[in-house]
Amino acid sequence: MSTVVPEAAPTPSSVADATVPAQLAVPAPAAPPPASSPGSGPRTWVRKIHGGGQVTESCPSWCTAPHQNDQGGLLDDLAHQSPEVSARLVMPDWSAGVGGQQTVAMPVLAVRIQVDPYSEDPRRSVPFASVWPWEGEDMGALDPEELGGVIGQMEAHLDYMRRVRTQLEAAIARYGRD
Repeated sequence: MSTVVPEAAPTPSSVADATVPAQLAVPAPAAPPPASSPGSGPRTWVRKIHGGGQVTESCPSWCTAPHQNDQGGLLDDLAHQSPEVSARLVMPDWSAGVGGQQTVAMPVLAVRIQVDPYSEDPRRSVPFASVWPWEGEDMGALDPEELGGVIGQMEAHLDYMRRVRTQLEAAIARYGRD
């Protein structure tokens, strides 16, 4: 297996025509580290199974899951996972009161690769993408085509938002003269 490293998403300041207030600028997420150093091979360990028995497990090269809680569980509890990477939208922290200068970074569009090797669900027993549009909302096991569809929807929406921004600039320029 090869290591999967997503490209860093563009930040608002890297989009050619974007102007973002400094307090809302967000750095691009860092590329996840490789699961193991080059040449070290996959991680392998003996896993004890609830109810008795054991099995030798080997992580795919992209797996960075610590597997600390995988001892003594059920066979199908094992999940190999790449690092989760999300965009962070910096927003005003309204809990600080109206007009407060504090901000909070909200994770959106989190994604990682995962496989549940012992799952009876054929979509989960092979590597898939897990996507969370926002915290707590999982889109399920996505294959490459489905993930491409999500990316296409996001690209189309970003194009729409750019058009709205242009309309907003024009509306501000005309405001009070209409």
